[in-house]
Amino acid sequence: MPTRKRYSQLKFDIDSLQYHYEMVFLSFKINQHEVKGVLNGSSTDWTFQSNSPVFLKIVPSGKLSKYALWPGRVPRQINKIYNGIADAAIKAGYDITEKEELV
Repeated sequence: MPTRKRYSQLKFDIDSLQYHYEMVFLSFKINQHEVKGVLNGSSTDWTFQSNSPVFLKIVPSGKLSKYALWPGRVPRQINKIYNGIADAAIKAGYDITEKEELV
């Protein structure tokens, strides 16, 4: 049993490094307006930054975390942004979705 536990820990450490993103340039569209930005982080916690006008209208800080907190109402178009980031990352060869492994 200790060997299996050590293997699982080693595999987890390797997987966490494999899904690390640094300065990944992405672009996608929201209502025919292009959003360009940079993805940093990992599949467990990432941040997307953009200075695109349509993005700034929805996310005024220009920075969106995977687990963003909203002090007021959540913007209606936030789903489009998250989906756009995920789709653009996949097209660029990065999978930002978390993978759960059954042990």
